[in-house]
Amino acid sequence: MVKNGEITEQQAKRLKPQDCHAPRLIGYPKIHKEKIPLHGVVSTIESPYEMISKALKPILGHTRTPIPKRLAMVHRQFRIEMQQK
Repeated sequence: MVKNGEITEQQAKRLKPQDCHAPRLIGYPKIHKEKIPLHGVVSTIESPYEMISKALKPILGHTRTPIPKRLAMVHRQFRIEMQQK
């Protein structure tokens, strides 16, 4: 991607995983339900996903739309622009 000019050398270095850990699953009990099932929450702190999201934030900008939906919108717009050409 750097060779194609899609991202800078600095952005590529930020995306490269270094000293990271696998995401952790934390279970919070749902005490209001019978048999107290666990509600799973994934912690991505110090995982490759945290680094990628930090690198994408300045590129995608501030948005209230979740990143997967935002990427889908960008992809859809790209397809529309390519069809018009």
